[in-house]
Amino acid sequence: MKRIFLTISICLLASMAQAQHAVVIEDSTYVQTTLNSATWYGKKVVLINDAKGKQQASWSISVDKNRKLKSFVATVCDASGKTLKKFKKGDLQMSELSEGLSDDNRSFFLDYQPATFPVTVTFEWTMENDGAVIAYPMFCPVDAYDVPVRHAVYLIHFDTSNPCRYYAVNCDSLLTLTQKSDYIKAEFHSLPAVSREPYSLPPYQRVPKVCFAPDRFEYLGTSGRMDTWEDFGKWQYGLIKDRMDLPAQVKAKVHELTDACATPREKIARLYRYLYDNTRYVSIQLGIGGYQPSMASEVASRGFGDCKGLSNYMVALLREAGVPAFYAAISTKYSDLYKNFPSMNQMNHVIAGVPMEKDTLWLECTNARYPLGYVHEDIAGHQALIISSEGGKVVRLPRYRDTDNLQRSQFLVQLQANGSAQVKLDMEDTNRQYENLLPVMEADDKRKRQTLLHAVSLPAAQITSLKMNEEKGKPVIHTQLEATSSRYANVTGKRLFVTLNPLKTDFSTLSNADKRTSDLTIDFGFQDMEDVTLVMPDGYQVESLPAPWSLETPYASFASDVSVVGQEIHVKHRLTVHSGTFPAKDYQEWVKVKNQIAQYYQKQAVIVKN
Repeated sequence: MKRIFLTISICLLASMAQAQHAVVIEDSTYVQTTLNSATWYGKKVVLINDAKGKQQASWSISVDKNRKLKSFVATVCDASGKTLKKFKKGDLQMSELSEGLSDDNRSFFLDYQPATFPVTVTFEWTMENDGAVIAYPMFCPVDAYDVPVRHAVYLIHFDTSNPCRYYAVNCDSLLTLTQKSDYIKAEFHSLPAVSREPYSLPPYQRVPKVCFAPDRFEYLGTSGRMDTWEDFGKWQYGLIKDRMDLPAQVKAKVHELTDACATPREKIARLYRYLYDNTRYVSIQLGIGGYQPSMASEVASRGFGDCKGLSNYMVALLREAGVPAFYAAISTKYSDLYKNFPSMNQMNHVIAGVPMEKDTLWLECTNARYPLGYVHEDIAGHQALIISSEGGKVVRLPRYRDTDNLQRSQFLVQLQANGSAQVKLDMEDTNRQYENLLPVMEADDKRKRQTLLHAVSLPAAQITSLKMNEEKGKPVIHTQLEATSSRYANVTGKRLFVTLNPLKTDFSTLSNADKRTSDLTIDFGFQDMEDVTLVMPDGYQVESLPAPWSLETPYASFASDVSVVGQEIHVKHRLTVHSGTFPAKDYQEWVKVKNQIAQYYQKQAVIVKN
């Protein structure tokens, strides 16, 4: 098979990209496909200028029972082109560690650390996939922060009876693409580096890439089409339709739990709790099990399953109870499925759903610890593919409003003349704020106290009483805390400098970025409401207070009010951060807004002895 690669003379490398720590000079992929097999050749040439770019001298690739690494060579050269070191396939290490406790995946990797710089490392490898081709390699040359790519090319040959489809993402005018009846060639020139920037999407959502997929496929004894989501859903339905039979004793248990229930929701709640009490999550991705769930009877007898197995099991339990339910594939990384480009690698998770009178009740079966119907942050607002006998149907899960992610706090601070204080906190966290706090609630007592002391930021403090409880059936955590702080206020002569909001002393500031390139992305929208009552020591009065202040912007709104009633200082802070995506130029304004709010949170009251 003929290889087509860009060739660059080694003597040209030294004159290129001296300002970068590392530069990809060449990234080439050549793929040859049939209906159920594929062979691809890869070549990558990297110029590494200094130690900060040394990670580019390492290499890795994933394999499984059907996808095999056939050959590998890596050559290291100095600036003059002299070969310093050479590696072969036998020099690679293999890792059997994976995200799952049971799967087919393995990784070959080369962990090389150059001793001198600059060096050029050339990697060349061949992969074969036989009998299990459901997706083609993605063309995504930018795979690390701060590493530009000079030239990248991808050439895929296919049989004219089974055309290859493609979908370009974030490419704009960067991509040159040629399509013929039996091949597609995609090419990039001078791809800029992706920089780490706060409040930006992760790199896998920012870099240019081109996805490739067949119309028809054969996969481990099955066949299907993926030219539409409907057709692709039919193939997936074929993998689950005969896997919902339950053991007799489980069927009996279902009826014992649900026959007397007054409503479908009560049935769902009881079976969801049964799932939580009797199963645990274990990732299983052996063979076609990477896409096919375990039998419901196997999950019942073993007491564990992966997201597919547990969701399929839950659907089987519900159907036995007479509750219609379905199985749905979703991504925990991407919110949208490509509308006109169905492909397998867009989804990495499975959940269950129940159609209700007004909406759908979504069930996260890998963590039935969540309240019934709670849509957690990894899937909230994401599109899912409902799998049924009629095929696949794309739907979108609900997303909580920013103001629904609420933290409501009430403080009572009893100040003493020596700067110490007794503090009481009642706090309520809802939805995503609940989700963030849930690991703390489930931690041991020591961890709880350490985390909450840090969050509340009481200097020289000791918690004397702590209670955390979850509101039954709702994504709400209530926290009641009592603590003493020996240095709550700073004492200077007869004055006390008093922190007004102990929950927000660490509200962070941002630094400016003159060369911001990516959009401003505020993923987590929320609302915080704090009411603080500070009781002054006898014989003290207020000398100065921060003036009331408010702010309304597209990114956040803030309002404060500070007043005095007798010996009490009353503080009200209201902060709402608005989720959304804004132009890169708006980042400077967001920095200004966030820093203004942070500075206000730092303001103190000054009280003085009469």
